[in-house]
Amino acid sequence: MLKIELATTEKEIEKIYEKWSILHLNQNTPSLHNHPDLYISNAKKNKDLVLIIVKKGDCIQCIAPCYKYQTFFRLKLGLFSFFKFPHTQLTLFGSDLLFVPESNKKQCVNEFFSFIKDTSIADALYIETVAEDSDLSRFLHSKNQWSISHADENNIIRQLILPPSHDEYLAQMKRKVRYNIKRTVKQFAAAFENKYSLIEYSNENSVEELLGKVDYLYSKSWQSSVKGYHKRNTEHSIQERKEQARNGWLRSFILECNDTPIAFVIGTQFQGFFDYEETGYDPAHTRYSPGSVLTYLLIEQLFKENKPNIVYFGYGENVYKKVFGNYSYTAYNIFSCPKSSKLNYLIQTQKIFNKIYSLIRSLLVKLNLDVRIRKLLKKK
Repeated sequence: MLKIELATTEKEIEKIYEKWSILHLNQNTPSLHNHPDLYISNAKKNKDLVLIIVKKGDCIQCIAPCYKYQTFFRLKLGLFSFFKFPHTQLTLFGSDLLFVPESNKKQCVNEFFSFIKDTSIADALYIETVAEDSDLSRFLHSKNQWSISHADENNIIRQLILPPSHDEYLAQMKRKVRYNIKRTVKQFAAAFENKYSLIEYSNENSVEELLGKVDYLYSKSWQSSVKGYHKRNTEHSIQERKEQARNGWLRSFILECNDTPIAFVIGTQFQGFFDYEETGYDPAHTRYSPGSVLTYLLIEQLFKENKPNIVYFGYGENVYKKVFGNYSYTAYNIFSCPKSSKLNYLIQTQKIFNKIYSLIRSLLVKLNLDVRIRKLLKKK
């Protein structure tokens, strides 16, 4: 018989910290996405810790680290929001529960969702990325009592599984793709008269410099113009990245030309897993493909020093992920609630919006207008 226990304070979490750390390292691809230290650190962003522990007797079967906080459900059509509704949200920290090897995963998942539904601990559950073949995803797609919302397309995660050498990596690419990448890098170098450099940031003392350059670039980027600018070098962000650096996790890059930053990648590396967390560039240099050049140089650097096993490009489709990645799997960005929840009708409306957006996008692709519109959005 399974039962649920909660840990909601740092003292309660400390009691199972050692067990959690062991579980974390025993996962197939352990990452910072569900590391206990990062979980506790992120909780300082005015979010409540809700560590859900599934037990059988006195034995832990799995751990589900979550945050509980007040937020808004936004009705969206693509990148554009039309309406927001306040609610209490439970967000899973990471992409899956942490299971002990001998546990019954299906039973643990059932117990986890039953607890959320029966206790009304939150109005909704959010999972940033959940693999299609996971027990979490199968549960949500098979249970009639839960409503889910996710995009109708681009539900994919791309990775680069690094072969032994950079030469072998390039040899895996199609000849035309390899030729185009090298030509792009060559043209970039010529445009800036070879006065460019890739700067790696992993030291605590360099965090403020890194985030200052990221903030400068983000303010110019298309992401800022479409999603809205928000300061990237806040005191909290600086302290968070410094903590990552102290733990040996921070590994970020800035591409500079003539001593001016033109592109960035915020990344972390843990247990052979490099997380390509965020990227951006100055659109004034779009014609020279600074993002692609940065990714090429970054991967080359990863082979040279402290080589990871996997580069994780994250959720969602993008041309550079197709070009540089060599492995992919289906995944979802899921917002879910019990059908008895007040959010159910909003989710049903969002699903209609998702279908409309998918139809619009398909029409734009058919008319060869998708690339043009994307460029227009990036210029705003």
